[in-house]
Amino acid sequence: MSVIESLVRGIDATLVRVLGAVGPIFILLLITQYTMLRLSPREFGTFLRGFVLAGLGLLLFLQGVEVAFIPIGEELGREIAYRWSPWWLVPIGFALGFLTTFAEPAVQLLSDQVYETSAGAIPRNLILWTLAIGVGFSVALAISRTILGIPIWMFLVPAHLLALIMIRYSDPDFVGIAFDSGGAATGPMSTSFIVAIALGVAASMGNRDALLDGFGVVAFVLIAPILSVLVVGVLYARKRRALHDESERSQQPGF
Repeated sequence: MSVIESLVRGIDATLVRVLGAVGPIFILLLITQYTMLRLSPREFGTFLRGFVLAGLGLLLFLQGVEVAFIPIGEELGREIAYRWSPWWLVPIGFALGFLTTFAEPAVQLLSDQVYETSAGAIPRNLILWTLAIGVGFSVALAISRTILGIPIWMFLVPAHLLALIMIRYSDPDFVGIAFDSGGAATGPMSTSFIVAIALGVAASMGNRDALLDGFGVVAFVLIAPILSVLVVGVLYARKRRALHDESERSQQPGF
């Protein structure tokens, strides 16, 4: 099989998935165009070109995931666990989680929107680095759980309870950002590659079930950005209270 044939293998099925994802949005755009928006032909043409580019980009990305990300991720997890030690995948998982978060389009968009909405009060790089570090630790923890065979609920239940407690002490501006960041971090870049590695680790270990121990990584990736952003929110809340107390002391007579 040639290189071109291997790259386009199964692209028809990928195209069906893309049309199923983009098609309903396109139909909704047509309905709103002729009922409410009434955009000029030039503006509507810009929207159409955007949909074509988005659909083409999604097709190429998903096809690349099918022929490259998933097979390489599974093979990487399997070979490292078999040839060396599965514990090598813990720091490797941290690095991959960190790097794929930076490459995740949804994370980039979220960071930009937070920066613009807060008028620069919340730096863009703060959100990026917080999410990347949080996802890196979550992937390392998820791989460790797979190696040790610990039930997933023993991690996720305390993590969600901790998130609910931290809401009480976090800066309100960061609460909504935290829960949105969980969804942004679990995009196609991180999910496809990291899940494939976890499945490769579980498959390489004879005493592990790929269904029970290989899956669940996305749940770790989902909760980790929430916790990491809430930690930043708690620090911001403490800083804001300290500035408020200092301002009140400076306004007292004889200060």
